[in-house]
Amino acid sequence: MLNRRSFIKKAGLVGLGTLLPAGPIGAAAMRSHSRIERSGCGPADEEPCSRNDPSALDDLLAIERWEDVRDEADCREVVRSYLPPSGRLKRWSPIASSWIGPCPFCHSGCFEVSRELYACTDCRASGSPVEFIAQAESLTRAEALQKLARMLDAGMLQGVRREYARFWRVMEDAANFYHSILLERPEGERGREWAKRQGLTEATIRQLRLGYCPSAPDTLLRDHLQEQGYSEDEMRVAGLIGHRIGQQRLIDRHANDVLLVPVHDGRGRVWSLLDEPVDWRPCQEVLWGAREGPLYSHRYDRLVYPSPGWPQDFRRHDQLFLTQHPLDVLLLRQQGLSHVVCPVGARSWDKRAVLRTACAMADHLIHVSVGPMDSLLLDDLLKVVAPYGDRVRFLTLPSGTSLGRLLQSEGSSRIAKLVASAQPITRLLMA
Repeated sequence: MLNRRSFIKKAGLVGLGTLLPAGPIGAAAMRSHSRIERSGCGPADEEPCSRNDPSALDDLLAIERWEDVRDEADCREVVRSYLPPSGRLKRWSPIASSWIGPCPFCHSGCFEVSRELYACTDCRASGSPVEFIAQAESLTRAEALQKLARMLDAGMLQGVRREYARFWRVMEDAANFYHSILLERPEGERGREWAKRQGLTEATIRQLRLGYCPSAPDTLLRDHLQEQGYSEDEMRVAGLIGHRIGQQRLIDRHANDVLLVPVHDGRGRVWSLLDEPVDWRPCQEVLWGAREGPLYSHRYDRLVYPSPGWPQDFRRHDQLFLTQHPLDVLLLRQQGLSHVVCPVGARSWDKRAVLRTACAMADHLIHVSVGPMDSLLLDDLLKVVAPYGDRVRFLTLPSGTSLGRLLQSEGSSRIAKLVASAQPITRLLMA
């Protein structure tokens, strides 16, 4: 139960002015909300226009374009292109991805730049490649974005586009290999048995190109890709192999007895492999060292499965479920229910980009969680869903269940009842 103080705080945060009391407290809460809105860092944090606005699709495509350019640029390359020969950057260490050198703005030696960001601890200059160009040439962010896009398109900057091309090839080969394991190889027997118990048909496995990676042997993919001519460095950069902390032997990162779901975009390129544990066990991901790859973490945070295509998927659904479990998506799609997606990025708590994409696919989004929602998670969600108001509703399922399991046990009528029971923000705040 929310007390009066926390209710006012949450209502002010999500912009529910009609729920706030009149007088100084309510006004202060609304001013706080306005400051939050003004503090966004630009197009990456903006939301598409209202669904009643005919320019909503154009706004969405403009935001997506901004995001693509930012993700394709290499901030280190952008900074180097503006530095004189005497101001060269150098690596922290032979294996570091960040570079250090003189600041182009205050000329101190406190400047550091990574693939995504730059920062100077002296003059406090910081940001993405777009902000760097804007500050270096006194441009607006929109003008800097256009210049960065032109530099990439003209070949003046390479960015990470070449890395992307190689990344897609190795990911495609990895997805095909894991798919063959699940379909026919002896190492996939356990995965086939599990898929059958879950109700996944062979037709679904083939249509969605589902794969399987056993826990042992733990170098199946590494050995296969080496035979195909890929180097260990290419596999590591793609995030397909790695070594656990404290160990030096390179093994398959998915070698944990998991079903694998390839995430494609509208052009059929594989961006990621979602995993669904075949047998529950403590997640081994925490045992891995830092992940390196041509994709920024921000790019992963933007992805949902299945990936939409614009404009054909714009406002395609009346309601859309946002679940955390790939298996929910598979089971609902198998029954012809396509109005469900799940986030791909590991930072599931940061849903701004995911919500923007999902809300562009439907008039109403239903955020699905399992078990009671704690106050910290609720606070984070309210910050993110604020611009959408009651277009986003919340559905809490009992612990130990899921959308997919409810569909299997009670049928599609149960899913329809769940849609009706989802609560808007206003109801959630007063629960």
